[in-house]
Amino acid sequence: MSLLGRIFGRTKKANREAIESENAASASRAVESADVRAEEVATHPLLRFGTASPPDEREALSLLEGLRHDVMAGSILSELLGESRRSALPASLRVRAAMLLHERGDIADARSLLKDDPSPHAIFLDAQFAHDQGEVEAAVGSLERLLAKQIDFPNALERHRAWSKELGRGAANERPISGATLLAPTVETPFTILREVARGGAGVVYEARDRELGRKVALKLYHDPKMQSAQLLREVRVASALRSAYVVRIFDVDPTLGWLAMEWSPGGSLRDARDLHWILPLALGLAHVHRSGFVHLDVKPSNVLSLEDGRVVLSDFGLARKIGEEVVGGSFGYVSDARLRGKRAEPKDDVFGFGKMLEEKSRGTALEAEIKALAAECLSGRLADGSAVADAISSAPWHSKIRTE
Repeated sequence: MSLLGRIFGRTKKANREAIESENAASASRAVESADVRAEEVATHPLLRFGTASPPDEREALSLLEGLRHDVMAGSILSELLGESRRSALPASLRVRAAMLLHERGDIADARSLLKDDPSPHAIFLDAQFAHDQGEVEAAVGSLERLLAKQIDFPNALERHRAWSKELGRGAANERPISGATLLAPTVETPFTILREVARGGAGVVYEARDRELGRKVALKLYHDPKMQSAQLLREVRVASALRSAYVVRIFDVDPTLGWLAMEWSPGGSLRDARDLHWILPLALGLAHVHRSGFVHLDVKPSNVLSLEDGRVVLSDFGLARKIGEEVVGGSFGYVSDARLRGKRAEPKDDVFGFGKMLEEKSRGTALEAEIKALAAECLSGRLADGSAVADAISSAPWHSKIRTE
């Protein structure tokens, strides 16, 4: 063999030995890393459910939220689904864990957590998951069980009608729901109904015209006036008590027939908003609500309206309560952890809904990172009420960049 051959041969051998040594070291590190991860999973606080010293609900909900960004989330959730731990999970944690599993695409596991859970939130969530899996018949059945318990559960009637249509059930052959009779648009009112603009769990909203004054109004017809009279009266009384530039004005009401008329919103709700001009006005509106001793309890895009004069106002106070009162209900995705635990109404419930809106509406905007940082503050509970949120927005350097015309 030539001199060059011997040199290259020794070099190749040295390289091969170096590679083999590095591979062995990598394998050893991988084993060590796997052992560490297994130990971290085994000792995770969430896995104390089913033992004599489970974590409290507040701690557990915080830990679940943290799993969204944890590389070991899959392993921990898999362990959490074990029979002994699953049966020990409180209802609020079942719902939150099911939502997390759904986000990860584990719909079957999410539904297993909700199985046989009689709480309204669990039934509604399971119906949604069943529909996502193409089980429309089962989804409709679940909603009918829910509506029999709570006719005004947010978005339940709306989804029941839409999914029933998917099954080919029209108005004539739709199975009746006890207590869910819809008021016809021809119900006697002082208004001429022009068109339907929104439909939800509590009622239907129409664009209408006052026959005497000629002005346009938003006419809301409750689905069942008899069963929902307390909610209707609460909506108008709270809105009237909170009279403000940030609260929708109520013009007229008939509790017996189940309708109320409020100022018209040509810009519609924030459901389809594509800018962020509403952030500070909504925070100021919540600040006013909280200073007045109330909690809205259903802060979401469809309950925030853009009026003709440029104002952004809160609407739909049907769930509103005094601070410290008990409350049941809320809209899926906007309900705070405290509410899921059955805690009494507090301003942080509204701040949580506001944070969810920030998350959704900031996606794809130039200020996404900045707005999501504020959303995290809202969702974590570090901002106590609307005033704290408004202060955080006003002092933020990015606030001047938001379109406000």
